[in-house]
Amino acid sequence: MNDAILLDFNGVLVDDEEQHRAALTRVAERLGLTVGRQWYYDRILGCDDATGFVEVYRAAHRTLPSDLLHQLVAEKAAEYRQLIETG
Repeated sequence: MNDAILLDFNGVLVDDEEQHRAALTRVAERLGLTVGRQWYYDRILGCDDATGFVEVYRAAHRTLPSDLLHQLVAEKAAEYRQLIETG
């Protein structure tokens, strides 16, 4: 039995939302999609990675196949890891 469970909602213990934004933006840019800083904070903040990419594709009026979605989420995770290791 656990004595406690620790949850970190971005900004409570670790403020890493900017790294999440940068990672998603980098992956999107490789696909020719633009994600502006304010648009991200207005539309993506609080979403999981999959929902974030769905929103980016929806805004670009493009269809996002599920196999590509899984790849994008993995690429974003790798970008995020790189950013937190160097930041």
